[in-house]
Amino acid sequence: DTRFFPKDLSDALTALDDPAGDEDSRFDALFAIARMRGLEGAADPLKATAFDPVLRRALEPAPDAFADVAGAFLAALDPDRLAMEVRRAAEEDRDPARLRALTFLAEALGPEKGAPLLAGPLATAPAKEVRVRVLEALGMIRAKEGVSIALAQMKDAEPAIRNAAAVALGRIGDPAAVPALLGGLADGKGFHGWFCAEALGLVEEEGLFAAAVARASGSGSLGPRARAIENCARLTHVPDLLGLLLRSPSAEVRCAAANALGFLSGGNPAERFGKENHEAVADALLERMCSDGDGSVRSACLSALLRCATESTGPKALKRLSTVSGENKHILLVTVVGERKVKEAGPILLRTGILGAKDKVLARASGVAFWQVNDPDSVKEFRERLLAAKEYDNVQRLCEALGSWRSKEGFDLALQMLRSTREGSREQFEVMLALEKMTGHYFGPFPGIWNKWFEGSPHFFSPKQERIEREKWRADFDKENKGFRQTKDTEKSVQMGLSWLARHQGLDGIWDASGFLDRCDPKAPCSRNGGARVQFAPAGMTGVSCLAFLGAGYSPAAGKYRHALSRGIESLLATMTVQGDYDQGDWLRNRSYARPVALQALAEAYAATGDERCRRGAERILSRQVELMNIRGGWRYAMVRENGDLDSSVTAWVVLACKAAEKAGIPVPKLLWEGSYLAFNQLSQRVPQAGPYEELVKDAGDYGTEVGKGATYVFQTGYQDPSGGPGRATTPLGLMSRIFLGWRRTHPFCIGSANYIRKVYLPEFDVFGEPGKEDWGRGGRFAPQGLWPMYNYYYCTLAMHQMGGKYFYDWNRRVSRVLPYFQKKSGCERGSWPSTWNQDTVEGWVYTTCMGTLTMETYYRYLPLLSD
Repeated sequence: DTRFFPKDLSDALTALDDPAGDEDSRFDALFAIARMRGLEGAADPLKATAFDPVLRRALEPAPDAFADVAGAFLAALDPDRLAMEVRRAAEEDRDPARLRALTFLAEALGPEKGAPLLAGPLATAPAKEVRVRVLEALGMIRAKEGVSIALAQMKDAEPAIRNAAAVALGRIGDPAAVPALLGGLADGKGFHGWFCAEALGLVEEEGLFAAAVARASGSGSLGPRARAIENCARLTHVPDLLGLLLRSPSAEVRCAAANALGFLSGGNPAERFGKENHEAVADALLERMCSDGDGSVRSACLSALLRCATESTGPKALKRLSTVSGENKHILLVTVVGERKVKEAGPILLRTGILGAKDKVLARASGVAFWQVNDPDSVKEFRERLLAAKEYDNVQRLCEALGSWRSKEGFDLALQMLRSTREGSREQFEVMLALEKMTGHYFGPFPGIWNKWFEGSPHFFSPKQERIEREKWRADFDKENKGFRQTKDTEKSVQMGLSWLARHQGLDGIWDASGFLDRCDPKAPCSRNGGARVQFAPAGMTGVSCLAFLGAGYSPAAGKYRHALSRGIESLLATMTVQGDYDQGDWLRNRSYARPVALQALAEAYAATGDERCRRGAERILSRQVELMNIRGGWRYAMVRENGDLDSSVTAWVVLACKAAEKAGIPVPKLLWEGSYLAFNQLSQRVPQAGPYEELVKDAGDYGTEVGKGATYVFQTGYQDPSGGPGRATTPLGLMSRIFLGWRRTHPFCIGSANYIRKVYLPEFDVFGEPGKEDWGRGGRFAPQGLWPMYNYYYCTLAMHQMGGKYFYDWNRRVSRVLPYFQKKSGCERGSWPSTWNQDTVEGWVYTTCMGTLTMETYYRYLPLLSD
């Protein structure tokens, strides 16, 4: 409706000023008023009756987001009046909370009207939270007036303020900031050097790259200075980058040069580099990939080479296969040969890779490359060898590679093998496993059922990739699945959780596991015995917090929580090393969780904004994950490939992060999928050759269609092997990972894992009474049973959501009531979950609140992958 109704405005204003109302109702009222601005005949009534109440409420104690949304409305309604009111209040007020709110109102006025206010009366406020906000606002509107203010704050004793000043200087982009930012590179306190390196990349100034290179020879931490080299490189510096790549004694600088060359290619290296430089770049990257002693440099070269390759790169890589030693380097070379589709490589990939490699990951990399090359003569030889194979070892190796041939031809060959192998033999089982890997189904040794399935899914091998569209997913899911969608309680729970996270974010955008207490309401702070989950480095804690905002559909570019999310993403970008890692302390050694969590956050931010810096950050981490995959295909805590320890939790985070990158349109190295698949083969109980087999379910794509009717069998994913105990969250995270790796909810393993969740985890909710007759007043008797309950609830909810039908219905009817019931409802703790719900001796408010919020977002975080 385009008409304005005075009663609607009156009702919204009443709700806005209702003393009994809470934060959520006031936001609803503000949004209702803001939406009226575009209605016919609304402008004058809004100016007369809404301006003052909205302004007054914006300056009262409220979340930053309220002042931000109110400022956008008031600036659009009457900018001159808002500027006058902000100046008057800024000159008269001394309350830090009100002054901070005023910075949002001034920012909404833009550079012409807002910058003089921010650089004038607001800039003199003594409170650090106000000074940081002034810096942020001046940077957001790219006001030149902010340069002198930010330069002054670069000398502050507080690292968070120096970091905010660096971010502002980068956004403004004035060359006058260069000396201070270069000088800050050696500052190791509070990540300041890293923030300076990121800011320098946003400034365009002649000689900046040379200055960054010169700084790399000085003393102190080299990490930020290497990032500065990468960030400041431009096309004119390609010859210098080649020199650094080939001759620098520093692995970090060589890695930075490789990254920069890849990013500068822009998807069209021949045009951007010129023919002569293009060939030189590709040759240098190939040489370093084959000869460098540092794995991070080799993987960075691979990532860049896949963007910068020439016609001769593939054949040159093939020649190097016979002259270079070491499985690590062979894996990279095989990847290049496959991506470049070098036909001549077919026989070598088949004979020395698929059939001859002792290293399991190399054998699988060879299989992937073999089908990318798709040499007709080699494919013919593969077919003949498979059909004639007598030795079990050869059948096993060939079938493993066959599973990577996701095509109608591969499917037909597998069915031919299924018919020709002896019933119940080991060879027949290998064919069944190939079909399972190829399709995600487990219909058993029955060609007729497989053919019937394909008749119903003729386009299975040419799928379309869904992009992340959370608002669309939410709307579609609401229409089709009324018994399974979010409720008012779950949505309120999400908003409360996000509000708590926004209030407790560090001034420089970092969520700290214990430092969040500094952001509490000083009059009534959160409990100080909340502990800290030290398993996450600051990047991991910041990444999972960003995921909570992104999961609800918010963007760092616009909307209610744009500032909190923008700060968080900026800090993830700023503190990343050139290797795609985080140079931060981590109890679990080497940032095992932080890396994939940050990857997922950056990928989702890229999907929301198209910010190239987010894509580049995600690509750095993807490259790092290739290097860190161990000899068994997955990941744990060690950063040594030869270490064969696997961890289902770390590997699951990698799978989810890769899926987010894929959906954001960021290329994911195929080896990461192969390695994850291989790892979960070793971490999960295997559905036996004799079954149970999968049923061909009609309408399996309907969310309410039941699967697993009458099935009582269970299957489990373990911690470092398939026998992990029920106190861990490994079975739900294994189920979710299998689904993201392509297995269907009708697969017996998926049904068995869902049965396990119902059998082991649902009973802990029995204290509330039988389903449908719960007594929520019994909450005082409830205590989560697992060691990591919030982690468990998160993965159980994600997995059961993918399973649909009775599985999600039975699980959701409990968890969607339990989590909102136990969420804190008042004071500074409002919106958080008890830190005692992370019972692994390293508890923490930020972690549990992120997990609870993400769990309540499940309904629209991931599109259900229900059918073919």
